[in-house]
Amino acid sequence: MTHIALDHPLSLICLTVGPPCADVSELNAHRKGAQGVSSALRDHVKRIYDILVLYAPNRVRGIMECTRMDVEDILPYNQVFNSEPYLVDAKGFAPVSRPRLWLVSHPPDWPLDAQWKWRQTSGGVWEVIPDVPRIPIDKVVRPGWSPVDESADHVFHC
Repeated sequence: MTHIALDHPLSLICLTVGPPCADVSELNAHRKGAQGVSSALRDHVKRIYDILVLYAPNRVRGIMECTRMDVEDILPYNQVFNSEPYLVDAKGFAPVSRPRLWLVSHPPDWPLDAQWKWRQTSGGVWEVIPDVPRIPIDKVVRPGWSPVDESADHVFHC
């Protein structure tokens, strides 16, 4: 890492990571939380990020993607970049729910003409919802397949 930072003095370094989420996933009934073995790998992300910042100050950006998790499990993840996450869920534009937390080292520079809806979740996380039309379910499922209850607002969870 020091060689990367020192050998490329004009480069912007982007550290993009997605540590294993099984220990914190709300879908895992036997999750071990943020201190589980897999989740603890996020500590390596912080270590690597801190080394890069030491050797390339003002040239490092970090982005980490994680699954939605309990409020108490979010806190150790916030410490990686000293920031709080944004929640982005595909259900805002498709009939699929795939909520993901995005932690960033620097606040996003949102385009001035971007249309977003913001909502604070019960856990205090800001959800970013793009203001775009939602893809209809018949454009997602295979031909011949249909939901059991076609009157409902269908969202598949993954």
